[in-house]
Amino acid sequence: MLFKLIKYIFMPGFISVFMLYFLVKKPAAFAAIDQYVLNKSGISKNLLKKALVLLCAVFIITFGTMTTLKYMTFHSAIFDLGVFDWKIWAISHGKFDEIFFGHYQPVLLIYALIYKVLPHPLVLVYLQLVAVVSSVIPLYKICKHHDLKDKNCFIIVILFFLYSGIEFNVMFDFHTDHLLIPIALWAYYFLLKDRILGLILSILVMSLLKEPLLLTVAAFGIFILIEKSHGTETNVYKNVYYIIGLVTFIGGILMFYITTKYLIPAATGTSSYSTFSGSAFGYLGGTLPEMIRTIFFRPLVWIRELLVFGKLGFLIAIFAPLLFIPIIKPKYLIPALPALAIALLSQLPNYYGVQYHYTVSVIPFIFIAFINASKDMKKKDHVLIFALVMSVYFNIVISPSPVSVAFCKPDYDVNYNRYNYVSSANDASLREAIAMIPDKAALCLQDSINAASLMHRPIWYLYPQNMEKADYVLLDTTRPLYILDVRDEKGFYENLDKVYDTHDIIFDKDGVKVFKRKGT
Repeated sequence: MLFKLIKYIFMPGFISVFMLYFLVKKPAAFAAIDQYVLNKSGISKNLLKKALVLLCAVFIITFGTMTTLKYMTFHSAIFDLGVFDWKIWAISHGKFDEIFFGHYQPVLLIYALIYKVLPHPLVLVYLQLVAVVSSVIPLYKICKHHDLKDKNCFIIVILFFLYSGIEFNVMFDFHTDHLLIPIALWAYYFLLKDRILGLILSILVMSLLKEPLLLTVAAFGIFILIEKSHGTETNVYKNVYYIIGLVTFIGGILMFYITTKYLIPAATGTSSYSTFSGSAFGYLGGTLPEMIRTIFFRPLVWIRELLVFGKLGFLIAIFAPLLFIPIIKPKYLIPALPALAIALLSQLPNYYGVQYHYTVSVIPFIFIAFINASKDMKKKDHVLIFALVMSVYFNIVISPSPVSVAFCKPDYDVNYNRYNYVSSANDASLREAIAMIPDKAALCLQDSINAASLMHRPIWYLYPQNMEKADYVLLDTTRPLYILDVRDEKGFYENLDKVYDTHDIIFDKDGVKVFKRKGT
Protein backbone atom coordinates (compact mmCIF):
# COMPACT_ATOMS: atom_id res chain seq x y z
CA MET A 1 0.00 0.00 0.00
CA LEU A 2 2.82 2.41 0.88
CA PHE A 3 4.54 1.76 -2.46
CA LYS A 4 1.28 2.41 -4.30
CA LEU A 5 0.79 5.69 -2.46
CA ILE A 6 4.30 6.78 -3.41
CA LYS A 7 3.92 5.64 -7.01
CA TYR A 8 0.47 7.06 -7.72
CA ILE A 9 0.19 10.09 -5.46
CA PHE A 10 3.29 11.37 -3.68
CA MET A 11 5.78 11.10 -6.52
CA PRO A 12 3.51 12.69 -9.18
CA GLY A 13 2.51 15.29 -6.60
CA PHE A 14 6.12 16.13 -5.83
CA ILE A 15 6.96 16.47 -9.54
CA SER A 16 3.83 18.58 -10.09
CA VAL A 17 4.67 21.01 -7.27
CA PHE A 18 8.30 21.20 -8.36
CA MET A 19 7.38 21.92 -11.98
CA LEU A 20 4.61 24.32 -10.98
CA TYR A 21 7.08 26.33 -8.93
CA PHE A 22 9.29 26.83 -11.96
CA LEU A 23 6.31 27.52 -14.18
CA VAL A 24 5.08 30.34 -11.93
CA LYS A 25 8.27 31.62 -10.30
CA LYS A 26 10.89 30.81 -12.90
CA PRO A 27 9.28 31.21 -16.33
CA ALA A 28 12.72 31.99 -17.75
CA ALA A 29 13.68 28.36 -17.18
CA PHE A 30 10.85 27.20 -19.43
CA ALA A 31 11.69 29.89 -21.94
CA ALA A 32 15.25 28.59 -22.07
CA ILE A 33 14.05 25.04 -22.70
CA ASP A 34 11.65 26.29 -25.33
CA GLN A 35 14.41 28.29 -27.01
CA TYR A 36 17.32 25.89 -26.94
CA VAL A 37 15.84 22.39 -26.62
CA LEU A 38 12.89 22.90 -28.93
CA ASN A 39 14.74 25.59 -30.91
CA LYS A 40 11.76 27.89 -31.05
CA SER A 41 12.97 30.01 -33.93
CA GLY A 42 14.93 27.49 -35.93
CA ILE A 43 12.71 24.45 -36.55
CA SER A 44 10.98 24.59 -39.89
CA LYS A 45 7.58 23.09 -40.65
CA ASN A 46 9.18 20.68 -43.07
CA LEU A 47 11.62 19.44 -40.44
CA LEU A 48 8.80 18.96 -37.92
CA LYS A 49 6.82 16.92 -40.42
CA LYS A 50 9.84 14.71 -41.05
CA ALA A 51 10.32 14.36 -37.30
CA LEU A 52 6.65 13.39 -36.98
CA VAL A 53 7.00 10.67 -39.61
CA LEU A 54 10.17 9.44 -37.90
CA LEU A 55 8.39 9.38 -34.52
CA CYS A 56 5.57 7.27 -35.96
CA ALA A 57 8.07 4.93 -37.61
CA VAL A 58 10.02 4.47 -34.37
CA PHE A 59 6.81 3.71 -32.47
CA ILE A 60 5.69 1.16 -35.09
CA ILE A 61 9.08 -0.53 -35.27
CA THR A 62 9.49 -0.65 -31.48
CA PHE A 63 6.07 -2.00 -30.60
CA GLY A 64 5.78 -4.05 -33.78
CA THR A 65 8.97 -5.86 -32.80
CA MET A 66 7.77 -6.36 -29.23
CA THR A 67 4.37 -7.76 -30.25
CA THR A 68 6.03 -10.07 -32.79
CA LEU A 69 8.52 -11.42 -30.26
CA LYS A 70 5.76 -11.78 -27.67
CA TYR A 71 3.77 -13.98 -30.03
CA MET A 72 6.73 -15.95 -31.43
CA THR A 73 7.95 -16.85 -27.93
CA PHE A 74 4.47 -18.03 -26.84
CA HIS A 75 3.87 -15.14 -24.47
CA SER A 76 0.58 -14.05 -26.01
CA ALA A 77 -2.57 -15.69 -24.71
CA ILE A 78 -5.68 -17.34 -26.06
CA PHE A 79 -7.62 -14.65 -24.18
CA ASP A 80 -7.67 -12.49 -26.15
CA LEU A 81 -5.45 -12.85 -29.22
CA GLY A 82 -6.22 -16.53 -29.71
CA VAL A 83 -9.97 -15.99 -29.33
CA PHE A 84 -10.05 -13.25 -31.97
CA ASP A 85 -7.75 -15.26 -34.22
CA TRP A 86 -10.20 -18.17 -34.07
CA LYS A 87 -13.33 -16.03 -34.40
CA ILE A 88 -12.04 -14.26 -37.50
CA TRP A 89 -10.77 -17.53 -38.97
CA ALA A 90 -14.18 -19.10 -38.33
CA ILE A 91 -16.02 -16.15 -39.92
CA SER A 92 -13.75 -16.38 -42.96
CA HIS A 93 -14.92 -20.00 -43.26
CA GLY A 94 -18.61 -19.06 -43.17
CA LYS A 95 -19.37 -19.21 -39.44
CA PHE A 96 -21.05 -15.79 -39.42
CA ASP A 97 -22.82 -16.24 -36.07
CA GLU A 98 -19.43 -15.53 -34.44
CA ILE A 99 -20.06 -11.86 -35.24
CA PHE A 100 -22.56 -11.83 -32.37
CA PHE A 101 -21.18 -14.64 -30.20
CA GLY A 102 -20.20 -13.17 -26.83
CA HIS A 103 -19.99 -9.66 -28.26
CA TYR A 104 -21.53 -7.62 -31.06
CA GLN A 105 -18.66 -6.99 -33.51
CA PRO A 106 -19.76 -6.63 -37.17
CA VAL A 107 -16.36 -5.05 -37.94
CA LEU A 108 -14.91 -8.57 -37.76
CA LEU A 109 -16.26 -9.12 -41.28
CA ILE A 110 -13.55 -6.80 -42.61
CA TYR A 111 -10.84 -8.78 -40.83
CA ALA A 112 -12.39 -12.00 -42.12
CA LEU A 113 -11.93 -10.76 -45.69
CA ILE A 114 -8.26 -10.10 -44.92
CA TYR A 115 -7.99 -13.60 -43.41
CA LYS A 116 -9.04 -15.03 -46.75
CA VAL A 117 -5.59 -13.96 -47.96
CA LEU A 118 -3.46 -13.65 -44.79
CA PRO A 119 -4.86 -15.86 -41.99
CA HIS A 120 -2.40 -15.15 -39.19
CA PRO A 121 -2.76 -13.46 -35.76
CA LEU A 122 0.29 -11.26 -36.36
CA VAL A 123 -1.71 -9.63 -39.16
CA LEU A 124 -4.24 -8.59 -36.50
CA VAL A 125 -1.69 -7.07 -34.14
CA TYR A 126 0.05 -5.24 -36.99
CA LEU A 127 -3.24 -3.80 -38.23
CA GLN A 128 -4.08 -2.78 -34.67
CA LEU A 129 -0.72 -1.05 -34.29
CA VAL A 130 -1.03 0.85 -37.58
CA ALA A 131 -4.63 1.86 -36.81
CA VAL A 132 -3.66 3.32 -33.41
CA VAL A 133 -0.66 5.15 -34.88
CA SER A 134 -2.89 6.54 -37.65
CA SER A 135 -4.71 8.46 -34.90
CA VAL A 136 -1.85 10.95 -35.15
CA ILE A 137 -3.31 12.26 -38.42
CA PRO A 138 -6.66 13.52 -37.03
CA LEU A 139 -4.96 14.47 -33.75
CA TYR A 140 -2.51 16.73 -35.58
CA LYS A 141 -5.29 18.19 -37.74
CA ILE A 142 -7.34 19.01 -34.65
CA CYS A 143 -4.34 20.80 -33.14
CA LYS A 144 -3.85 22.82 -36.32
CA HIS A 145 -7.55 23.69 -36.47
CA HIS A 146 -7.19 25.24 -33.02
CA ASP A 147 -4.23 27.32 -34.23
CA LEU A 148 -1.59 25.63 -32.13
CA LYS A 149 1.96 26.18 -33.28
CA ASP A 150 3.61 23.35 -35.19
CA LYS A 151 6.02 22.52 -32.40
CA ASN A 152 3.14 22.39 -29.90
CA CYS A 153 1.25 20.03 -32.20
CA PHE A 154 4.37 17.90 -32.29
CA ILE A 155 4.60 17.84 -28.49
CA ILE A 156 0.97 16.70 -28.24
CA VAL A 157 1.75 13.83 -30.60
CA ILE A 158 4.64 12.87 -28.32
CA LEU A 159 2.26 12.98 -25.34
CA PHE A 160 -0.05 10.67 -27.28
CA PHE A 161 2.70 8.11 -27.88
CA LEU A 162 3.92 8.32 -24.28
CA TYR A 163 0.40 7.76 -22.93
CA SER A 164 0.35 4.37 -21.21
CA GLY A 165 -3.17 3.58 -22.41
CA ILE A 166 -2.01 3.87 -26.01
CA GLU A 167 0.94 1.55 -25.48
CA PHE A 168 -1.10 -1.03 -23.58
CA ASN A 169 -3.72 -1.04 -26.33
CA VAL A 170 -1.14 -2.02 -28.93
CA MET A 171 0.52 -4.58 -26.63
CA PHE A 172 -2.44 -6.30 -24.95
CA ASP A 173 -3.07 -8.90 -27.66
CA PHE A 174 -5.93 -7.78 -29.97
CA HIS A 175 -9.34 -6.15 -29.53
CA THR A 176 -11.62 -4.42 -31.99
CA ASP A 177 -12.08 -1.65 -29.43
CA HIS A 178 -8.81 0.02 -30.51
CA LEU A 179 -10.46 1.31 -33.68
CA LEU A 180 -12.47 3.76 -31.61
CA ILE A 181 -9.35 5.87 -30.97
CA PRO A 182 -8.70 7.02 -34.57
CA ILE A 183 -12.37 6.96 -35.60
CA ALA A 184 -13.51 9.13 -32.66
CA LEU A 185 -10.75 11.63 -33.40
CA TRP A 186 -11.82 11.74 -37.06
CA ALA A 187 -15.46 12.18 -36.01
CA TYR A 188 -14.56 15.19 -33.88
CA TYR A 189 -12.40 16.66 -36.66
CA PHE A 190 -15.24 16.29 -39.17
CA LEU A 191 -17.55 17.96 -36.64
CA LEU A 192 -15.14 20.88 -36.36
CA LYS A 193 -14.94 21.24 -40.13
CA ASP A 194 -18.69 20.83 -40.77
CA ARG A 195 -18.02 17.78 -42.92
CA ILE A 196 -21.37 16.08 -42.51
CA LEU A 197 -20.71 12.99 -44.62
CA GLY A 198 -17.41 12.25 -42.86
CA LEU A 199 -19.08 12.71 -39.47
CA ILE A 200 -21.95 10.36 -40.32
CA LEU A 201 -19.61 7.70 -41.71
CA SER A 202 -17.41 7.92 -38.60
CA ILE A 203 -20.43 7.46 -36.32
CA LEU A 204 -21.62 4.48 -38.38
CA VAL A 205 -18.21 2.79 -38.13
CA MET A 206 -18.06 3.44 -34.37
CA SER A 207 -21.40 1.65 -34.05
CA LEU A 208 -19.94 -1.53 -35.58
CA LEU A 209 -17.09 -2.12 -33.11
CA LYS A 210 -18.56 -3.58 -29.91
CA GLU A 211 -21.80 -3.32 -27.94
CA PRO A 212 -20.45 -1.35 -24.90
CA LEU A 213 -19.08 1.22 -27.34
CA LEU A 214 -22.63 1.86 -28.52
CA LEU A 215 -23.06 3.75 -25.25
CA THR A 216 -20.07 5.87 -26.25
CA VAL A 217 -21.77 6.50 -29.58
CA ALA A 218 -24.95 7.57 -27.76
CA ALA A 219 -22.95 9.91 -25.51
CA PHE A 220 -21.24 11.35 -28.59
CA GLY A 221 -24.71 12.19 -29.89
CA ILE A 222 -25.32 14.22 -26.72
CA PHE A 223 -21.99 15.95 -27.25
CA ILE A 224 -22.98 16.91 -30.81
CA LEU A 225 -26.21 18.47 -29.53
CA ILE A 226 -24.37 20.46 -26.84
CA GLU A 227 -21.46 21.45 -29.07
CA LYS A 228 -23.71 22.79 -31.84
CA SER A 229 -26.45 24.26 -29.63
CA HIS A 230 -24.57 27.58 -29.43
CA GLY A 231 -24.44 27.96 -33.22
CA THR A 232 -25.74 31.16 -34.80
CA GLU A 233 -28.26 31.61 -37.59
CA THR A 234 -25.32 31.69 -40.03
CA ASN A 235 -24.62 28.06 -39.28
CA VAL A 236 -26.54 26.39 -42.12
CA TYR A 237 -25.87 22.98 -40.57
CA LYS A 238 -27.46 23.73 -37.19
CA ASN A 239 -30.71 21.85 -37.83
CA VAL A 240 -28.79 19.03 -39.50
CA TYR A 241 -26.65 18.66 -36.39
CA TYR A 242 -29.73 18.46 -34.19
CA ILE A 243 -30.97 15.57 -36.31
CA ILE A 244 -27.57 13.86 -36.33
CA GLY A 245 -27.18 14.30 -32.58
CA LEU A 246 -30.63 12.94 -31.77
CA VAL A 247 -30.35 10.01 -34.19
CA THR A 248 -26.89 9.17 -32.84
CA PHE A 249 -28.07 9.26 -29.22
CA ILE A 250 -31.32 7.34 -29.76
CA GLY A 251 -29.72 4.96 -32.25
CA GLY A 252 -26.85 4.15 -29.90
CA ILE A 253 -29.19 3.38 -27.00
CA LEU A 254 -31.57 1.39 -29.20
CA MET A 255 -28.76 -0.65 -30.80
CA PHE A 256 -27.28 -1.39 -27.39
CA TYR A 257 -30.66 -2.70 -26.23
CA ILE A 258 -31.23 -4.81 -29.35
CA THR A 259 -27.77 -6.34 -29.37
CA THR A 260 -27.71 -7.21 -25.66
CA LYS A 261 -31.35 -8.29 -25.48
CA TYR A 262 -31.70 -10.25 -28.70
CA LEU A 263 -28.69 -10.58 -31.05
CA ILE A 264 -26.01 -11.73 -28.60
CA PRO A 265 -28.32 -14.13 -26.68
CA ALA A 266 -29.50 -15.67 -29.97
CA ALA A 267 -25.93 -16.28 -31.16
CA THR A 268 -24.68 -17.39 -27.75
CA GLY A 269 -27.61 -19.73 -27.15
CA THR A 270 -28.76 -18.18 -23.89
CA SER A 271 -32.16 -16.84 -22.90
CA SER A 272 -30.80 -13.48 -21.79
CA TYR A 273 -27.62 -11.50 -21.82
CA SER A 274 -26.29 -8.38 -20.19
CA THR A 275 -22.94 -6.78 -20.80
CA PHE A 276 -23.08 -5.41 -17.27
CA SER A 277 -23.76 -8.49 -15.21
CA GLY A 278 -21.93 -11.14 -13.22
CA SER A 279 -19.08 -10.39 -10.86
CA ALA A 280 -18.46 -6.92 -12.24
CA PHE A 281 -21.85 -5.28 -11.74
CA GLY A 282 -24.03 -7.94 -10.12
CA TYR A 283 -24.09 -6.02 -6.84
CA LEU A 284 -26.23 -3.36 -8.55
CA GLY A 285 -28.91 -5.85 -9.57
CA GLY A 286 -29.65 -8.80 -11.82
CA THR A 287 -31.17 -6.83 -14.69
CA LEU A 288 -30.57 -3.44 -16.29
CA PRO A 289 -33.77 -1.91 -14.78
CA GLU A 290 -32.70 -3.11 -11.33
CA MET A 291 -29.26 -1.56 -11.82
CA ILE A 292 -30.80 1.75 -12.85
CA ARG A 293 -33.04 1.75 -9.76
CA THR A 294 -30.05 1.01 -7.53
CA ILE A 295 -28.02 3.84 -9.06
CA PHE A 296 -30.80 6.41 -8.58
CA PHE A 297 -32.43 5.28 -5.35
CA ARG A 298 -29.66 3.48 -3.43
CA PRO A 299 -26.59 5.65 -4.06
CA LEU A 300 -24.70 4.41 -1.00
CA VAL A 301 -24.43 0.98 -2.67
CA TRP A 302 -22.30 2.27 -5.52
CA ILE A 303 -20.67 5.30 -3.86
CA ARG A 304 -18.65 2.89 -1.72
CA GLU A 305 -17.28 1.37 -4.92
CA LEU A 306 -15.93 4.72 -6.04
CA LEU A 307 -13.66 4.82 -2.98
CA VAL A 308 -11.72 1.67 -3.90
CA PHE A 309 -8.02 2.56 -3.97
CA GLY A 310 -7.45 1.00 -7.38
CA LYS A 311 -10.03 3.34 -8.91
CA LEU A 312 -8.22 6.36 -7.52
CA GLY A 313 -5.08 4.98 -9.12
CA PHE A 314 -6.98 4.51 -12.39
CA LEU A 315 -8.12 8.15 -12.45
CA ILE A 316 -4.62 9.35 -11.65
CA ALA A 317 -3.13 7.12 -14.34
CA ILE A 318 -5.40 8.47 -17.09
CA PHE A 319 -5.52 12.15 -16.10
CA ALA A 320 -2.21 12.94 -14.38
CA PRO A 321 0.04 12.51 -17.47
CA LEU A 322 -1.92 15.42 -18.95
CA LEU A 323 -1.84 17.38 -15.67
CA PHE A 324 -5.60 16.86 -15.15
CA ILE A 325 -6.06 19.65 -17.70
CA PRO A 326 -8.82 17.78 -19.60
CA ILE A 327 -11.08 18.23 -16.56
CA ILE A 328 -11.07 21.97 -17.26
CA LYS A 329 -13.18 21.25 -20.36
CA PRO A 330 -15.70 18.67 -19.10
CA LYS A 331 -17.95 19.11 -22.16
CA TYR A 332 -15.43 17.25 -24.29
CA LEU A 333 -15.39 14.35 -21.83
CA ILE A 334 -19.12 13.64 -22.26
CA PRO A 335 -18.53 10.77 -24.74
CA ALA A 336 -16.08 9.24 -22.25
CA LEU A 337 -18.63 9.18 -19.40
CA PRO A 338 -20.06 5.69 -20.15
CA ALA A 339 -16.57 4.16 -20.08
CA LEU A 340 -15.65 6.04 -16.91
CA ALA A 341 -18.90 4.95 -15.26
CA ILE A 342 -18.27 1.32 -16.22
CA ALA A 343 -14.74 1.49 -14.81
CA LEU A 344 -15.67 3.20 -11.55
CA LEU A 345 -18.78 1.11 -10.86
CA SER A 346 -17.20 -2.24 -11.69
CA GLN A 347 -16.04 -4.67 -9.02
CA LEU A 348 -13.84 -6.43 -11.56
CA PRO A 349 -10.31 -4.93 -11.59
CA ASN A 350 -9.96 -5.48 -15.35
CA TYR A 351 -12.41 -2.68 -16.04
CA TYR A 352 -10.43 -0.10 -14.09
CA GLY A 353 -6.97 -1.34 -14.97
CA VAL A 354 -5.12 1.02 -17.30
CA GLN A 355 -3.25 -1.99 -18.70
CA TYR A 356 -6.41 -3.32 -20.34
CA HIS A 357 -8.27 -2.24 -23.47
CA TYR A 358 -11.19 -0.58 -21.68
CA THR A 359 -9.47 2.81 -21.79
CA VAL A 360 -10.12 3.19 -25.54
CA SER A 361 -13.43 4.96 -24.92
CA VAL A 362 -11.64 7.55 -22.79
CA ILE A 363 -8.37 8.23 -24.62
CA PRO A 364 -9.55 10.19 -27.69
CA PHE A 365 -11.83 12.45 -25.67
CA ILE A 366 -9.19 13.13 -23.02
CA PHE A 367 -6.86 14.39 -25.74
CA ILE A 368 -9.64 16.41 -27.37
CA ALA A 369 -10.38 18.04 -24.01
CA PHE A 370 -6.66 18.59 -23.41
CA ILE A 371 -6.22 20.36 -26.74
CA ASN A 372 -9.27 22.57 -26.19
CA ALA A 373 -8.12 23.50 -22.70
CA SER A 374 -4.45 24.10 -23.47
CA LYS A 375 -5.09 26.24 -26.57
CA ASP A 376 -6.61 28.95 -24.35
CA MET A 377 -3.75 29.04 -21.86
CA LYS A 378 -1.45 32.06 -21.97
CA LYS A 379 1.63 29.96 -21.20
CA LYS A 380 0.64 26.96 -23.27
CA ASP A 381 4.26 26.36 -24.35
CA HIS A 382 5.35 25.99 -20.73
CA VAL A 383 2.34 23.86 -19.82
CA LEU A 384 3.08 21.45 -22.67
CA ILE A 385 6.66 21.04 -21.47
CA PHE A 386 5.30 20.41 -17.97
CA ALA A 387 2.95 17.76 -19.43
CA LEU A 388 5.84 16.24 -21.35
CA VAL A 389 7.84 15.77 -18.13
CA MET A 390 4.86 14.18 -16.39
CA SER A 391 4.14 11.91 -19.36
CA VAL A 392 7.72 10.65 -19.38
CA TYR A 393 7.46 9.91 -15.67
CA PHE A 394 4.20 7.98 -16.03
CA ASN A 395 5.52 6.15 -19.07
CA ILE A 396 8.40 4.88 -16.96
CA VAL A 397 6.15 3.94 -14.03
CA ILE A 398 3.03 2.46 -15.63
CA SER A 399 3.61 1.52 -19.26
CA PRO A 400 4.90 -1.54 -21.14
CA SER A 401 7.52 0.47 -23.07
CA PRO A 402 11.20 -0.59 -23.26
CA VAL A 403 12.12 2.18 -20.79
CA SER A 404 9.47 1.26 -18.24
CA VAL A 405 9.96 -0.28 -14.82
CA ALA A 406 7.71 -3.16 -15.90
CA PHE A 407 10.07 -3.98 -18.78
CA CYS A 408 13.31 -3.65 -16.83
CA LYS A 409 12.33 -5.37 -13.56
CA PRO A 410 11.25 -9.02 -14.11
CA ASP A 411 9.51 -9.27 -10.74
CA TYR A 412 7.52 -6.05 -11.26
CA ASP A 413 5.12 -7.19 -14.00
CA VAL A 414 4.92 -10.80 -15.17
CA ASN A 415 3.18 -9.82 -18.41
CA TYR A 416 5.43 -7.08 -19.76
CA ASN A 417 8.95 -7.70 -18.46
CA ARG A 418 11.80 -8.15 -20.93
CA TYR A 419 11.72 -11.94 -20.69
CA ASN A 420 8.35 -11.95 -22.44
CA TYR A 421 10.20 -11.11 -25.66
CA VAL A 422 12.96 -13.72 -25.33
CA SER A 423 12.71 -17.34 -26.36
CA SER A 424 12.81 -19.76 -23.42
CA ALA A 425 14.47 -23.18 -23.26
CA ASN A 426 11.24 -25.08 -23.78
CA ASP A 427 10.03 -23.15 -26.87
CA ALA A 428 11.53 -25.79 -29.17
CA SER A 429 9.83 -28.54 -27.17
CA LEU A 430 6.51 -26.70 -27.39
CA ARG A 431 6.85 -26.34 -31.17
CA GLU A 432 7.67 -30.05 -31.40
CA ALA A 433 4.58 -30.88 -29.37
CA ILE A 434 2.33 -28.64 -31.46
CA ALA A 435 3.53 -30.36 -34.63
CA MET A 436 2.26 -33.68 -33.25
CA ILE A 437 -1.36 -32.52 -33.03
CA PRO A 438 -3.47 -33.04 -36.22
CA ASP A 439 -5.08 -29.90 -37.66
CA LYS A 440 -8.66 -31.11 -37.32
CA ALA A 441 -8.36 -32.89 -33.98
CA ALA A 442 -10.44 -31.62 -31.06
CA LEU A 443 -7.94 -29.97 -28.72
CA CYS A 444 -7.98 -28.86 -25.09
CA LEU A 445 -5.20 -26.45 -24.05
CA GLN A 446 -4.37 -23.85 -21.43
CA ASP A 447 -4.81 -20.12 -21.93
CA SER A 448 -1.07 -19.39 -21.93
CA ILE A 449 -0.37 -21.48 -25.04
CA ASN A 450 -1.38 -19.61 -28.18
CA ALA A 451 -0.49 -20.28 -31.82
CA ALA A 452 -2.35 -19.99 -35.11
CA SER A 453 -1.99 -23.72 -35.82
CA LEU A 454 -3.78 -24.45 -32.54
CA MET A 455 -6.62 -21.99 -33.06
CA HIS A 456 -7.38 -22.67 -36.73
CA ARG A 457 -9.42 -25.80 -36.13
CA PRO A 458 -13.18 -26.50 -35.85
CA ILE A 459 -13.14 -27.58 -32.18
CA TRP A 460 -10.95 -26.52 -29.29
CA TYR A 461 -11.55 -26.21 -25.57
CA LEU A 462 -9.96 -24.04 -22.91
CA TYR A 463 -8.43 -26.26 -20.23
CA PRO A 464 -10.05 -27.98 -18.37
CA GLN A 465 -13.32 -27.38 -20.26
CA ASN A 466 -14.58 -30.62 -21.88
CA MET A 467 -11.09 -32.09 -21.70
CA GLU A 468 -12.54 -35.63 -21.53
CA LYS A 469 -14.05 -35.06 -25.02
CA ALA A 470 -10.85 -33.70 -26.54
CA ASP A 471 -8.75 -35.90 -28.81
CA TYR A 472 -5.63 -34.20 -27.48
CA VAL A 473 -4.71 -32.18 -24.40
CA LEU A 474 -1.74 -29.78 -24.60
CA LEU A 475 -0.23 -28.31 -21.43
CA ASP A 476 2.98 -26.53 -20.41
CA THR A 477 3.75 -26.43 -16.71
CA THR A 478 6.53 -23.86 -17.16
CA ARG A 479 4.08 -21.17 -18.29
CA PRO A 480 1.37 -19.40 -16.26
CA LEU A 481 -1.10 -22.03 -15.04
CA TYR A 482 -4.73 -21.25 -15.87
CA ILE A 483 -8.17 -22.65 -15.23
CA LEU A 484 -10.05 -21.24 -18.21
CA ASP A 485 -8.86 -17.59 -18.26
CA VAL A 486 -8.06 -17.31 -14.53
CA ARG A 487 -4.70 -18.13 -12.98
CA ASP A 488 -5.17 -21.04 -10.60
CA GLU A 489 -2.15 -23.26 -9.91
CA LYS A 490 -3.97 -25.54 -7.48
CA GLY A 491 -6.90 -26.08 -9.84
CA PHE A 492 -4.51 -26.65 -12.74
CA TYR A 493 -2.77 -29.57 -11.05
CA GLU A 494 -6.00 -31.01 -9.67
CA ASN A 495 -7.37 -31.29 -13.19
CA LEU A 496 -4.02 -32.54 -14.51
CA ASP A 497 -4.47 -35.63 -12.36
CA LYS A 498 -7.83 -36.23 -14.03
CA VAL A 499 -6.32 -36.06 -17.51
CA TYR A 500 -4.41 -39.29 -16.86
CA ASP A 501 -7.75 -41.08 -16.32
CA THR A 502 -9.01 -40.39 -19.84
CA HIS A 503 -5.84 -39.81 -21.87
CA ASP A 504 -2.43 -41.37 -22.46
CA ILE A 505 0.63 -39.13 -22.34
CA ILE A 506 2.50 -39.26 -25.66
CA PHE A 507 4.95 -36.38 -25.16
CA ASP A 508 6.65 -35.07 -22.02
CA LYS A 509 9.65 -32.77 -22.41
CA ASP A 510 10.79 -29.57 -20.69
CA GLY A 511 7.44 -29.23 -18.93
CA VAL A 512 5.45 -29.62 -22.16
CA LYS A 513 2.92 -32.44 -22.11
CA VAL A 514 0.73 -33.85 -24.88
CA PHE A 515 -2.06 -36.31 -24.03
CA LYS A 516 -4.05 -38.41 -26.49
CA ARG A 517 -7.52 -39.70 -25.65
CA LYS A 518 -7.51 -43.40 -24.81
CA GLY A 519 -8.87 -45.65 -27.53
CA THR A 520 -8.24 -43.20 -30.41
